[in-house]
Amino acid sequence: LFAMVDLYTAKTYKDYVRKLLEGPHFGRGVRTRIADFLKIPNSQISAILNGTEEFTLEQGVKLSEFFGHSKSETHYFMLLLERDRAGTVKLKEYYTSQLQRILEKRLEVKNRVQAESLDDPIEASTTLRYFEHWYTTALHRLVRAYPTADFRSLAQMLGLDPKVVRTTLEFLESAGFITRAKGKWVDLQSRTHLGKQSIALKMHHNHWRLQALRSLDAPAAEDLHYTLVMSLDHPAYAEIRKLLLEVVATTDRTLSQCGDERVATLNIDLFELPGFQAP
Repeated sequence: LFAMVDLYTAKTYKDYVRKLLEGPHFGRGVRTRIADFLKIPNSQISAILNGTEEFTLEQGVKLSEFFGHSKSETHYFMLLLERDRAGTVKLKEYYTSQLQRILEKRLEVKNRVQAESLDDPIEASTTLRYFEHWYTTALHRLVRAYPTADFRSLAQMLGLDPKVVRTTLEFLESAGFITRAKGKWVDLQSRTHLGKQSIALKMHHNHWRLQALRSLDAPAAEDLHYTLVMSLDHPAYAEIRKLLLEVVATTDRTLSQCGDERVATLNIDLFELPGFQAP
């Protein structure tokens, strides 16, 4: 797995770029690829990162694109670059204040979410965005199991476009579901409660029942699928429903006490035939 390099803890843009290039994120020959992408000599990359020369603003934007930054990350990266390029103390202080404002806002979101009860409802627009796609909730769980994975690793796990994963992680972070601290993902809101009549709840049910069907095409050894169409009396129906609710409660207790090593899905359905009318 690729370990993350946290842009928001970098002291300078050069420190951040050097750490990225030293890691396994982009493989061998990355400096040559960057030089080709920026249309500058390879030697100039080393001269900038190890000397007093700076990237131009135009090169900074392209470099941010090369690294796959989100819009907010590109903005922060460019502020770092502009601060480090600034020729006067006053201008450096101006950009430093801009950077500090962003960091304070990120901390404010983190503290606000941590202080709220898990039972507090999240805004309707955020709820719909969170449950709009199956991979949003999947990524929310994956970062618990793989806290040091970067967006490319997570994309590879799910078979998704890295840009989709990057955008989704940015949403989860901006909405206060997750944050990054010391190169690791931190889950800030592990549970999201929905009312029975919520449109988002129906979307959630649909997404993960479709994923259950997908899992039938390539079942793992420990997967469990069980379907039973049955005829029974009212007391038996009530008893089975009670047992399943006990399973849900037991599952919640187990999850509250266990670690995070894998991501799995549990779907439970008990219903009478839709549209059925007894004679």
